[in-house]
Amino acid sequence: MTSRWLSQCGYSPQLLKKYETAGWVRKIGQGAYAKLKDEPSWPGGLVALQQQLNLPLHVGGLSALELHGLAQYIAFEETHQMKIFLYNTTEKRNNLPKWFADYFNNCIYYQAYLFENEIGLEEKSLQGIKLFVSSAERAIIELLALVPNIISYQHVYEISENLQLLRPDLMQKLLEQCKSIKAKRLFLYLADKHQLPCFSYLNVSRIDLGTGKRMISPGGHYVAKYQLAVPKNENDFGEDDV
Repeated sequence: MTSRWLSQCGYSPQLLKKYETAGWVRKIGQGAYAKLKDEPSWPGGLVALQQQLNLPLHVGGLSALELHGLAQYIAFEETHQMKIFLYNTTEKRNNLPKWFADYFNNCIYYQAYLFENEIGLEEKSLQGIKLFVSSAERAIIELLALVPNIISYQHVYEISENLQLLRPDLMQKLLEQCKSIKAKRLFLYLADKHQLPCFSYLNVSRIDLGTGKRMISPGGHYVAKYQLAVPKNENDFGEDDV
């Protein structure tokens, strides 16, 4: 529970201080409280940001794909080693409150502005808490935007093989609205290469793919169809070395 929300509900700082002294609540940082014996979880912290502070944040990228059962190599559990990918939904920069960043330091926050609206977001229940989470369609684009600086090409290459149930209509809308030329080209390349069912339904002519070449990695293959240089993969063929 955030101090701002508690204040709006009629709990004054003096009353909260009495509750602290009585052993009913405790501060988990400047601006947030928890019940004395409760150990806050990151979903509880995130729902406070979403619903109490109205911050436009959601679980996305790799974490959303894992919640949908589509990511590899990661066990989605409450550990400090697990990295939770949070995304900002709007163009305006919104910093995480210090209490949240300090207490839930396994959350990684990205302010990449990929879409102008909340298209592709949905509610999902986690630990009994309803959170805004990217659909699999939105999550893969969010993830591809982080290649290669945050996520390796090989990782997304293998994840994309599992995306057999992407919804073509939603994928089309997301690709048309996405602001990252690199992410769009990389998705189309991987969807084409893995023959994902949604690919045959996409109208590529309606998707702005920009101009000029894009390079994911030097010393790999250049895919002329998508003007994209990608790292070499043992399954790659028919592309020119660059």
